[in-house]
Amino acid sequence: CHGWFKYLAPLVADATKGEGEFSLRIAKADVPLRFPRQADIQGSVNIHRAQLGPGPLTRELIAVAQVVRSLVEAGRSGRTGAGESRWVELPEQAFPFRVEKGKVTHTNMTMQVGDVTIRTRGWVGFNQQLGLVAEVPIRDRWIARHPELAGLKGQTLRLPIRGTLDHPKLDRRALTKLTQ
Repeated sequence: CHGWFKYLAPLVADATKGEGEFSLRIAKADVPLRFPRQADIQGSVNIHRAQLGPGPLTRELIAVAQVVRSLVEAGRSGRTGAGESRWVELPEQAFPFRVEKGKVTHTNMTMQVGDVTIRTRGWVGFNQQLGLVAEVPIRDRWIARHPELAGLKGQTLRLPIRGTLDHPKLDRRALTKLTQ
């Protein structure tokens, strides 16, 4: 989580705690010995089971999950359920990755925070710069008792993430649009 794995799975970057099992499948690897940062590698990450304590990026996404839940469950007081767990679950999954031109890209990495699912896709540069998008599907049961929110049925909130692994910056304009 502190070394190379954060490039493949940025949600685990600097996790406070972690446990689980994963494997890598490499389909192609071309690594110039003199210029290893010019590597061209393709494969997939297979997470068999994993739990982790949130790092900087995951904490930002948990905060977003809490905001989304509080917005779509209008009028609900108290905690949203998204931040009540100390652990973030990474369900069993396989997602592709590619190392190319100084960046590691991935698609469809999924994490679970309470009953909130968050999927990410995008890239992490070797310089730790981020170019990610987090997607939060709006669950039908969140809006079931609110007919005024029927337009959100089947929708997915998309949040761009820039910055660095240590200091991720979520573009919260999508949340502003949701409140409107």
